[in-house]
Amino acid sequence: MKYKTNRPRCLALGILDGFALIFIGSMIYVLWRGHDLLMFSWFRYLHFDGAVMVLRDIAQPFADTMPSWFYYSLPNALWLFGGLIILSVIWGKQKLLATFWCSLFALIAFGGEFCQSVSWLPGTFDITDVTLMGLAAFIAFPIYVHLQERWHP
Repeated sequence: MKYKTNRPRCLALGILDGFALIFIGSMIYVLWRGHDLLMFSWFRYLHFDGAVMVLRDIAQPFADTMPSWFYYSLPNALWLFGGLIILSVIWGKQKLLATFWCSLFALIAFGGEFCQSVSWLPGTFDITDVTLMGLAAFIAFPIYVHLQERWHP
């Protein structure tokens, strides 16, 4: 089925959606994860620590309202999902390159988690991370197929 679409507008919205997912995952980290993460030293270096602390203080009442997977596993899944959407949009016209870059991105995401399981990377392997990232990739795939059909019939 051929669609009439404003491709530049769809591209911009797709990229914006991807970055919104990445931003939401990042904000979960900023608002509710421990201060020992590397990013907090970056905030201090950039003199953003005051603003970050204000945001964390505002978000603190909500810290106990979500399950632990929300704070520890969902950000990875959102980053993967957002990245896959962005890569699908950017490389959408070139199906082979889109598949290559999306596959490489997913491989790095999953590979990082599995490298943690054998202590090749710092961090803690968590099967919930893998499960949510798998779900994110599973949801991103039909979106990719839809974009291919819509933009490149």
